[in-house]
Amino acid sequence: MGREQNVAIVERVFGGLWHGASKMEMLEELIAPDHVFHFHSPINPIPETGPKGYRQVLEGFAAAFPDNLATIEPVTVSEGDFIVNRWLFEGTHLGPLGKIPPTGKKVSIEGLDITRIAKGKVAETWVYADNLGMLMQLGVVTLPT
Repeated sequence: MGREQNVAIVERVFGGLWHGASKMEMLEELIAPDHVFHFHSPINPIPETGPKGYRQVLEGFAAAFPDNLATIEPVTVSEGDFIVNRWLFEGTHLGPLGKIPPTGKKVSIEGLDITRIAKGKVAETWVYADNLGMLMQLGVVTLPT
């Protein structure tokens, strides 16, 4: 697939799965059966593979931040089957985040994804998120002064 097709797939993932109310029916269409998440979140330290694992991560964040809004910046790096994009995730912590009870606090988290596309679907995702910043915004972690 070409750059434009790969970028369009990544944009559909963010627009359909991460932006507010997820359209879970898009999972099978966009996420490869053997998709692997390369990141550790407070919700699922090691999610399952494929659409089921992707759903676990989406549902975990939607439960913790029901008013979530994820925005993607225009893709700036694309090489072969790999796409790199910067994103912003915002929401109010109204549900459990793993073992962290709801705090009612708003968070704004920046991050980067590296996505590998294979056969028209997302095959791997590496997520680099500011989890420390999120935990500090929630008030569950403080840095020594």
